[in-house]
Amino acid sequence: MESGLNKFQIECDRKLEEGLRSKGFELRDKRTVQGDHTFLEGRAQNLRIWIYQNGADAASDDGKIDLRFEGLDFKSQEELIQTFVSEVLNHIR
Repeated sequence: MESGLNKFQIECDRKLEEGLRSKGFELRDKRTVQGDHTFLEGRAQNLRIWIYQNGADAASDDGKIDLRFEGLDFKSQEELIQTFVSEVLNHIR
């Protein structure tokens, strides 16, 4: 996979970018962090974003928003991605 990201991470990133663009935003400062577990991180307005191998998180710098989504909590990766993107879009300022 590109840059060491797996299929879930690539699809989650793609769907998040689409959702952000539809609201006039973008994922900034995006980078892939490689190590024991490769993940993608970036920033969307007031939120910091992390997309892991089987989950995704978003949090505000002030700590008032802390969203965590893990694969085990969803019936499918598609459901996880849809919920994550929807919640990120709901919390963007």
